[in-house]
Amino acid sequence: MKQKLSFVSYLFFVWGTPLLTFCAYQYQLAVMDLDRTNRIFYQHVILNEKRAKDYQELDSLIHNNEFFKSYRTLDC
Repeated sequence: MKQKLSFVSYLFFVWGTPLLTFCAYQYQLAVMDLDRTNRIFYQHVILNEKRAKDYQELDSLIHNNEFFKSYRTLDC
């Protein structure tokens, strides 16, 4: 029984370590991609006054229009 338990713990270690490393790597890629997107958005939209005003108008249109409210509540 002890040998079987040792084999199971060995399998968890052998398969778990690379799997955990892979998941952490994928998470880091997603976070870095989101950070890059936010930085591009900030540099090209928020820092430019005209684009910021256009973005705010578009954003308020989307959030205040009844069509978009009903569209967001649809179940796909």
